[in-house]
Order: sequence, then structure tokens, then C-alpha cells
Amino acid sequence: MPERTNIGLHRLILMAALVMLLLSNLVVRPASAFFSAMEHSSDMDGGRETISFSVPATGPTPRLLLIQPKSARLTVPGLLALPVMFDLKKSRYIESIRVEEIRRGEMGIQLNLKLKEENLNLQGIVDKPRLLSAGGELVRTYRLLLEPAPKALVAGPTRLTDGHIFPGRDGTLLAIGFSGNGTMEPTWDISNRVVRLVWPKALVDPAGQSVWNNMVPVGLVDRLVVHPFGDYVEMEIVTHPSVEQLFFYRSPESGSLMVELRVVGGLGREKDAQAMLARRLEAIQQGRPLPFNRLVPMFVHSDKKVKLAGTDVDEDYFYDNARKSEQSSQFAKARAYLDSLLQVFPDTANREWIEFYKFDLATAMDWRSGWVLSELNTLLSRYPNTPLYSPYRLLQLRLLNDSSQFEGAASIMDDANLPHDSVAVLIERARAMLGLNRLDEAEVHLRRVMELDKKNGDDRARAQLMLAQLLDRRGSHPQAITLLDTLTGGQIGRLGNDPAHLMEVADLYYKNQKFPQALRFYTILLSQYPINETLSPWALLRAGDCQRHLGDRDDALRLFDQLALQFPTSESAGWGQIFKVQMATDKSMEERIAELEKIVTGSNLPGVAVEARLIMATLRGDAGQHREALEALNELLAFTSQESVRQRSDRLKRQYATAGMKKALTSGRPEYAVLLAELFGRDWRNQHGFEELQVLLAEALLRLGLYDKGVALLQGLPTPPAPELRTLAGMLTQGLREKEQINPVTLRSNSLPDMSPAAARVRLAAARRQAQQEVWKQVTLLLEPIPQELLNETETIDLLMLLARADAERGRIPEAVDKLETLLYKRPMGNGEYHYWYATLLQSWKGNANALPVFQRVAREAQDAEVRALAYTHVGDILKQAGDLSQAQQAYEEAAKLHPLSSMSMAAQENALQLKMIRGAVAE
Repeated sequence: MPERTNIGLHRLILMAALVMLLLSNLVVRPASAFFSAMEHSSDMDGGRETISFSVPATGPTPRLLLIQPKSARLTVPGLLALPVMFDLKKSRYIESIRVEEIRRGEMGIQLNLKLKEENLNLQGIVDKPRLLSAGGELVRTYRLLLEPAPKALVAGPTRLTDGHIFPGRDGTLLAIGFSGNGTMEPTWDISNRVVRLVWPKALVDPAGQSVWNNMVPVGLVDRLVVHPFGDYVEMEIVTHPSVEQLFFYRSPESGSLMVELRVVGGLGREKDAQAMLARRLEAIQQGRPLPFNRLVPMFVHSDKKVKLAGTDVDEDYFYDNARKSEQSSQFAKARAYLDSLLQVFPDTANREWIEFYKFDLATAMDWRSGWVLSELNTLLSRYPNTPLYSPYRLLQLRLLNDSSQFEGAASIMDDANLPHDSVAVLIERARAMLGLNRLDEAEVHLRRVMELDKKNGDDRARAQLMLAQLLDRRGSHPQAITLLDTLTGGQIGRLGNDPAHLMEVADLYYKNQKFPQALRFYTILLSQYPINETLSPWALLRAGDCQRHLGDRDDALRLFDQLALQFPTSESAGWGQIFKVQMATDKSMEERIAELEKIVTGSNLPGVAVEARLIMATLRGDAGQHREALEALNELLAFTSQESVRQRSDRLKRQYATAGMKKALTSGRPEYAVLLAELFGRDWRNQHGFEELQVLLAEALLRLGLYDKGVALLQGLPTPPAPELRTLAGMLTQGLREKEQINPVTLRSNSLPDMSPAAARVRLAAARRQAQQEVWKQVTLLLEPIPQELLNETETIDLLMLLARADAERGRIPEAVDKLETLLYKRPMGNGEYHYWYATLLQSWKGNANALPVFQRVAREAQDAEVRALAYTHVGDILKQAGDLSQAQQAYEEAAKLHPLSSMSMAAQENALQLKMIRGAVAE
């Protein structure tokens, strides 16, 4: 029994995937396209055979997976062609090599190796990066070693033969194969996290030294190095910081040592270790030694058969049909065959392999991320210590991010079972942190990816894009755009391998209104992926919108029409129709709103209907229909809970309420300004960002005489002219309490040289109320300090008229005449009321001679008949006094004709008759 001691992966193979990126006759070749050649060497004495080829220095390393005892799959990401530079007939172990396309949208090839022998020991190692040629691309050499399984020999000196690392949820097993007695002395330097295993008088298989020193660390093993010395061998195992327990399981009969690394509270791997040692020992006893990498799940033939429809079938029948269905991309059919296998052979020893195979098929079926994740979660719970745990844990992390489960992704992103020093892991960590808005932590991971991938590989391109998105979210828009602008043609080619990444680049430019750059990437995307049901419609829409903003109206309309024709039921097609309405500036607002209403009633897409309603409100607001715009936005908010829509609606409401209130206040309609404020729909009076609206509403209230409400609204508001209005309102309030007896000294002290237009309008409104009560002195005190340039034309007229009236009522006729002359200078006659008044004041001050020409002009030019009649009466009176009876009689007669049936007409007729009689008597 094992002892236990406790001390605390023919001819031409080619898969071509050349991506054409077309823009303005420019063809960009993806920099990730990589071609290599397979070479072969063999050590017939030692029985080892090696196939090797170059792979890109950056990106994932090739992945080796045993499928059946005589079948293996080598997945080589980033490789497009791999011709075989040797005759397969000369290979001792490889019978055939067949190529398949990598699924899941990844660029690369899969080599399916059919082996001539069972139980071969397969080891994949990757050398350090080197230059392919002077000034050329940096590459690594991947070597696949094939050799018979080492035999366990108890006698003779200890020799380290093979090894494997088995990570798992409950701990990591480091399997070490040896021959001889395998005497070993362990020590553990806990402070430096180093476990040292020393084999006295031991050797390392010379051909296997590179295998040990290039073993990829996984799980709780951070690094593993073997040092052969003259008379002993020392192995250094650098552990993960979380390792706090160490166990050894030794079986000299099978030539095996299991080193278990366990974290505190972990369930441990003792049963797994014991089972592996037992299988190794059983195989040796049966004369067919098993290498450690043959202890992983794979599909193994069983002699058990059942009779179905009169035919004897075994597990191979279902498995082979599943493989054929998979090769013809009938993934659902392949899964059905596997389900049948599990139903017909419920006790199959291949269950773990079959269930993971079923999951791999699911990933090729375009399932939603959440569905795939659910199946993977079940698998990893059922088989927590599967040898495939590490790559599936990384896939689980990616699927969590894909389904926006960022909290879950964050909880596993530091799992030691994830691949070590992997840029793929760093990118997923950054995605999780971005999803949780932990931008600083995300930036650290992205900067690390760019540091590791200095040769502008696939991962650096992805990280650079994500970093630009991060900077944009921070508000550092120029830096984000600069980072996008530095993407090389090779990086763009790499991003082009995934249409979603091209879309992200284009969208970031689009969001920042860099329309030429955005249009370029939308065009690349549409050239490369013209019928992508998810992305192509939006790319068409935004490309058209870019053309619209760049002034290419015809091209924009053409793209919108193409969108409606190619993807008529898509949401983006509805948006395209909205953009077309926005572009129809030759149509009236009513016509455009009618077209938008048709879109609303004819669309079953909520987003399109909401946007159409927003544009309808915008058209009304931009046309000056502020009340109608606010009402439309309130109606929209009543049936949508989408936060982005609510934010846009609130911004538009603030914009149109502000514009409408300003217009109302400058056009003398403060009551309409109050109505618009109330139409905003929620209490914004004490909220940050609404200071301008507060001042406008306060001005409207003060102009309506609601001083207390105006003062309350202005309390604590520092935004100019709030302090000035607050002081003025306080004075006016005090004046009301004192029955409008406003202190003249106080009002004059408030007459600052930089008086605001709002304060001037409040004073004018207060003066109107004072005039209604005929408190003329207060009218003068309120209005005299106002600079006329603060008021519009209508307000200026009102100001001068009120001042003139106050002066006249107070007997200050010259001052009143002076103000009326200022008011009437070069002013058209209009109804003649102001000019008539001016004439009467002039008459009382300077007499009939000075007033007569003004009365005569009013009588000739005034538009109001009554005013003309009054003016003719005054002309008649003045001429009568001057003795010009004929002209006076004519003036009275004109007055009578202009306003018949009035008392004034009767008086004028009487005056005319009297003058006629007098003139007749004088003539006799």
C-alpha cells in the first residue's frame, strides 16, 4: 500500500482565415495571422519522438487534450497554417494528423492526432521567446514529446522520469514519477513559500530535463524547477501564498510520488491521490504502465453492449456518431447522441468525459452566456477536482463577465486554479473590475497586460481598447481618443478577429463625436461582417449618423434605407426612420411630428417609441413651444422607467423650462413663467443644478407681487442676481406692510450701477402696481434708477410712460414732456395715444402755438378714430381761439365725422354750427 507522510499536451495541413478589412481601397491584413511549419525528430535509442513548430510569442500557448487512449487533440491558437515537413510514414507513434477549425470564434487550428500505440506519454513544452529573423517577429518554439510510458523499476539508482500537475478546487496534486527506490528528503521553507525535495544519489532522465524546467505551473504550484547535481537531485516547488498544508503519498511499487498542496479549510485530495496511485500500480502489474497524463478523463472503449432495435450497440456507437455530428456542425444532434449514451449506459466509466464533451458542444451552439454558465457551474460542482479544472475555471470567469455577473467574477478572479501569469486572466479580472466600477484596480490589470505583451499582440490590442474605454468612463476623453489613435494596423487586424471589439472601437469614437474615425471602423466592420444580426444593424445606423453629422446627407439617407431593407424588424431600423425625420428640415414641424407619431403607433419596440416621443418634444421645444414640449416630456416620463431616458427627459425639461421662462419674463408674461415652472412636474426648488430656474421663478413671483414667496425661494441662494433680488424683495415687502410707503433713501441705496435686468423688471412691475394706486412719488423712486439699456423696447416704453405720468401727476410738466419726447423720438404714430398725450402736456406748458402742429399730426396720422377725433377737437379749439374760424369749423366737422353718435361728436357738431353761424353773421 502507498505510504503517507504528513509534514504540516502526410502532407499539407492548412486552415486559411484571411480577413479582408476594406476602406477606401485599403486592405489590412490581420497581424495575428501566423504561419509556421511542423518539424520532426526522433531519438530511436531512447524511444522519444518530437514534433515542433513556432508559435506567436504572445497569446495562449497550445493546449494538449487526450481524447481516447490512441487519440489526442492539440489546439494551437493564433496559427493559420502548419504544413508538415516530414513523412508521417517515418513516425513511430503518429498514424495521422487531421485539422479542424477552433470553435468559439477563436483564431487558430486544432490538430487531431491518431496514435499508433496506447498509453503513450505526451508532454507539451514551450521554449523562451526568440526572434524569427533579424528585425522579425518574436516567436516561441512549441515541442510535443511522445514516448512510451516509463517503467517503474524498484531496483537501481533513483531516476526522475515524468511528472504532471493536477489542480482542483480542493487542492493541487504534483505527481512525480521515478524508478529505483525513490528515497526523498523533503523540507519546507514556509516564509519563502518553497518546498524542496532532495533525492540522494538520484538522476534526471537527460531527455526529460527540459520537460521538468518548462512545466507550466497551475493550481497551487507557482513555479517548479529541477536541479540535477553530481550525486543528488533537488526539486524546488514555489507554492501559492494560500498553501498552509503539505501531504505526501508515496508508492515505490508504481514509481509514484504525490505531493498534495492544500489550503486551510480545504477538503483535500487524499482520495484522488490514492486512486491515481492505485491505477498506476494496477497498470504496471498488468504490464501496461500508465504515464500520469493518462490518468485524466478520456473516452475509453468498453466491451459492454445492449440490444437496440435488434442490433447490438456499445458506447462507441453513440460516441462515434456524436463525433461525426460535431464535425458537420450538428452540435445539438451530437449532444443528443451523448445523452442517449448516458441513458443506455448509466454506469459508464466515461461519464465525466462525456459530460464535459457535452458542455464543449454547448459552447459552440450560440447559447446565451447565462445558459452556458449554468451548465458549467453544475459540472464544476459535480467534478470539483477534474484535471480540466484550470481552463474551465477561466471559462467560468469569462462567462460570468459575459453575463454581467461581476460580483461573482470578482469572487473567483483570484482563484489560484486560474492559469498563472496569464494575460487572459488579467483581462477577465479587468473586465470584472470595470463591471463593478472599480476603475483603478481595472487599470492595474490592463497596464500589466500591456507590460507583458510588449510586441503588440492580441492581448495588448484588447487591453489598449479596454483602457481607452476606462479612461472615457473617467471623463478623460482626450486621453481615451489618443489611446485609440495609437492602435497600429496590426492591432486593428487583431481586434478585427472579433466583430464586437471593432464595434467597441467605433462606438467609442462615435460617443466622443469623432465621426470620421467612427465611420472608418463601422465601414471595416460592415465590410468584414455584413450580415451579423447583432452588430451589423447598429453599425449601419451609426455609420449613417456619422455621414449625417459630416454633412453627407445623401450617403446617410442611403444607409438608413439600406438598414430598413436589410434589417426591417430590428430596433436600429426604427431609429434610422427617426434620424430620417430629423434630417427632413425642408418639412414643417407639424409634418415631422406627424411622421414621428406614425413611428410611435406602428412600432412594437419600446426604445424606438420612446426616442420618437423625445424627438417630438425636442421639435416642439426648439420651435419655441415650451409648454407643449414640457407636457409631452411629462407624458413620456409617465410610462417609462428607463433611467437614461428619464435623465435625458429631465435635461430637456430643464432646457425648455429655462428658455420658456426667460422668454415669458422678457415678454411681460410672468404668470406664464410660473406656469412653466409648475409644469416641470417635480419639486426642484431646493435641488442643486436648478439655481437658474429658481432665480427665474423668483423674479416671476416678485413681478406678480408675491414678495414673501419670492423671498423664500431666494433664501441662501448665492447665484446672481439672487442676492440683489432678495434685498429688493425685502424692501418691497416692508413697503407693503407700511401701506406702500417705500423708503426713498432705501430704494436709492439699492440703485447699483450694475443693476441686473431681473431687478429692473421687478422694479417696473412694482411701479405698475403703484401707478394703479396713484402713488406717483413711489413710481418715480422705483423707476428713476433703472438704466434703460437693461429693458427691452416694450419695457422701455412702459418705463418712460410711467415716469412721464408720475411727473405729470406731480405737476412736473417739463420733466414729463422731456420723457415723452425721448419716448416718441423717431417713433411711428401708431394709434396716436402717446402723441396725443404729449400734445396736451406741451399745450399746458408752452401754449397753443407749440401744441397745434402736434395735434394736427395726430389728427392726420393716428390709427385710432377716437384719438383723431379728440385731436381734431383740440385743433378746432386752438384755431377758434386764434380767430381762424374757417379752419376751426373744418376741424370740428372732421371730429364729428370720425366719432358719430358720441357726446364728443355732438359737441363738435354744435361747435361747427356755431362757427358757421358766426361766420355767416360776419359775412352779412
